Amino acid sequence: LTGMEVLGSESTAGDHGDNGGGGGAWENVDISSVTTGTSSPLKSSSSPITVEVSCPITHNKSSKQVYIIIFTEMGRRAWYLKGEHIRSILLTYWKHASSAGDTIPNWYECFSETFIKEKNYSTDNILKRRQTTSNYPVTKLTTVLMVPTGSFPIETHLRKIENSMKKLMSDAEKPAYIALKVMEQNNNTMYNRFAEGKFRNRPKKNVPYKDKNELLQDIISDFQHTWKSGFDSVTYGVPLNKYLTDFGIKEHLQSIGYTSFDDVSENERRNVFKSGTFPDWNEIIEDSIME
Repeated sequence: LTGMEVLGSESTAGDHGDNGGGGGAWENVDISSVTTGTSSPLKSSSSPITVEVSCPITHNKSSKQVYIIIFTEMGRRAWYLKGEHIRSILLTYWKHASSAGDTIPNWYECFSETFIKEKNYSTDNILKRRQTTSNYPVTKLTTVLMVPTGSFPIETHLRKIENSMKKLMSDAEKPAYIALKVMEQNNNTMYNRFAEGKFRNRPKKNVPYKDKNELLQDIISDFQHTWKSGFDSVTYGVPLNKYLTDFGIKEHLQSIGYTSFDDVSENERRNVFKSGTFPDWNEIIEDSIME
């Protein structure tokens, strides 16, 4: 594989150097078609990806409408894909494919994971947890989209995101390489379990990969399978408290300039909490990872 600088992770792949270009199919991608395309999403039962889009909240320091995009289902072949992997893929792509003066789409930089509640819209803030010995909270892949006033409808922006991801993952060699490198650097335990074959399908489960390239080929296949048909479904207009705990909501609002629920306009109260009533801002505490 051609070495390339990996951007957007806590540590970069500087030991591989920077070859000064995206390489492969990435060099042939028209950046304008990726970031401004508006064709309709492909609807196919083969797509494992389902998406829910929050109601808009007006940024408190600008007039932009802010949406949280939650990937509620990613399928069994992309369960390990984290926000840091996609951020690194997108930022590396942008460095090598964009032109001088292009503005990076904000959602490129906002991929992360969020905890979700055990029950939708519940007020007890109990986190959904994995049915494993670790009992660690379930996380969902998310990103944040900021839409300027007077821009295209949110549906058009979602089609842009869908088309971008399909385009980037259609030739998944470099995205898979970047994701694997970030995993090796930032989550060595997970990387080692992959290398040992712990996550392989039967009959090869627990059979170690013979080398990194064999592992890479499986990740390439996972990425292409997951993204090739775009999004299976998109649900719009989801109040923030369907999935997010009170702390998750507070944290999101703080990130877009809010210092109190009093700052939320009357016509957006139900966009935050379905009931339109808020808890005490000052009494909200951070969610506990441990039960």
